[in-house]
This record gives sequence, C-alpha cells and structure tokens, in this order.
Amino acid sequence: MVSLRIPGDVHSCAGVLISEEWVLTAAHCMLEPVEKVVAGVFNLNANGQNVQVLTIAQAFVHPNASVIPVHDDIALLKLATPALFTDEVSALCLACDEADFPPGTACVITGWGHRHYNTENSPTLRQAVLPLVSTPDCRKYWGDDITDDMICAGGNGTGPCMNDSGGPLVCEKGGVWTQVGIVSWGSRECDASMPAVFTRITAHLPWVKQTLAEN
Repeated sequence: MVSLRIPGDVHSCAGVLISEEWVLTAAHCMLEPVEKVVAGVFNLNANGQNVQVLTIAQAFVHPNASVIPVHDDIALLKLATPALFTDEVSALCLACDEADFPPGTACVITGWGHRHYNTENSPTLRQAVLPLVSTPDCRKYWGDDITDDMICAGGNGTGPCMNDSGGPLVCEKGGVWTQVGIVSWGSRECDASMPAVFTRITAHLPWVKQTLAEN
C-alpha cells in the first residue's frame, strides 16, 4: 500500500507497488496534482524510520479513461527513484485469472479513507472483508453503468469510502494474495448496503504490460 499525496502533504488516494519502480492506482486519482508517493506508512500522521517518500517521474493514465461515465479507471505511476523493498514495503501480484475468484469469494480492501460519509481520513491503515458480487447482481443496483471492465464487491455492511480510491481489492487462493480490482466508485454517501465498484485487473492486464514494457 502507498499513500498518494497532493500539495500540502495531504493524502488523497491510495495505490499499490507492483514493482520497485511502478505504482498502480485509479485514473480518477490523477484529477488532482499528485506530488509524491509515500510507502511503508501505517499511520498517516507519523514519519517512522520505515517510511519512504518517493517522487513521480511520469504518470500514465489509460487512454480510454473517463469519469462520467466511469470507464477504464486505471493509471500507472513510474517512480523517479525506485522503492526499497523491506519487511514493510513490497510488491503486490496482479491477478491473471479471474476464474479463480467466483462470486461470494471473501476478498479484502485496505485504505486510509473516510470511515463514514462526510467524516475525515482514518489516520491508520484499515482493512475490510468484502464478498465478490456477480455482474448481474451488481447491475441490480447500478444498472448498465456496470461494464465488463469492472468487478463488484461488498454490500455486506462495509466498503470503501472517500479517499480509498486507487487502493487494492485482493483475494487469496492457495496462500497467495493477488489484486483483482482497484477501488473506483460506488455510493456517494458510502452506503455499505450497496456493492462497491472496482476496476477489473484482468481486463486491463494487456495495457499494464504494454505500458511497463514501453517505459
């Protein structure tokens, strides 16, 4: 997990390291000027010896990304200085086969976002367990706004809220945790009885691989 900071050293979004040089996040997180990436942090208000403050060399936003309606909500940040992998800082694997994770699979989100609507960021990193929701069931809430490049989870009384955007939805199989989604959008009031919507990793793997290979 990394914290994306806008001017004033304010946490605005989350992201994940997928290598020493690359951070994966949501495209809509780039609507604000992200100045730096902070890795190895648990408490946003503390600067421990494990914290790494990293500058960004270049941001790559998916060429088809849009906010209204939301589509292809994915971006990559290339770091100017590589992260140093430690016990607190490491990379997350990307899911390559969504068939491993059927609807109902219990997955996990993490973030520093608001605990409730219209509150403030959580100072410490928090996590929640969400079940994956099938696309047909998700469309019962969100209609045709749900497309094949999205995956849904939640509706069980917990979920992401403001400033959790860009963070990972991870699922476990065989003792290995992989990222299947990126926190993208959902209820404006953070209504946790409705499933949240995530950018589907497997739908965007070709773009991720191409961007990394070319840069």
